[in-house]
Amino acid sequence: MNNAQIINIPGRRKLTQKRDSKPDKNIQGPYWPTTLTGWSLGDLDDFGLTPPEFRLLIHIFRRAESWACYSGLKDMARVTGISQRMIRYHLRVLVEARLISKSPPGKGRKTNTYRLRPRQDWVDKSQLPVIRASISK
Repeated sequence: MNNAQIINIPGRRKLTQKRDSKPDKNIQGPYWPTTLTGWSLGDLDDFGLTPPEFRLLIHIFRRAESWACYSGLKDMARVTGISQRMIRYHLRVLVEARLISKSPPGKGRKTNTYRLRPRQDWVDKSQLPVIRASISK
C-alpha cells in the first residue's frame, strides 16, 4: 500500500485512507470514536474538564472493548497516576456529567463497566462546578 495511510486502532480492524484523498470526516485522529459517540476533540476541549477528569476519560476510552471499559480502580490509578480515592471522585463527576455510564460487574467480572455516552446526553458545561461541589472528595 504505497499510497495509503494505515490507521491502527488496537483491538479493532485497521482503517486505510488514501494519502491524497481528503480525510475521512469520521476519523478525528487514529483512535477517536466520533461515529459512535458524536464527540469531537473540540467538544471535550471546550467542556471544561479538569486535567485528571480528562486523563481518566481518555483512559476509559483507550481501554474500551466494544466501547465498554472494564478496568478496575487499581489499574486506573496505576496507569493514570491518580490515587484510587481521586479516581472514585473523578468517576462520579464523569458519571454525573453524563459523559460515561457506570454499570455493576457483569457475569464473570469483578469490576464495574464504564461506557462512553453520546454527546447529546452530556449535561450543560455550566453545571460542572455544581456537580463537583455536590460530590465529596
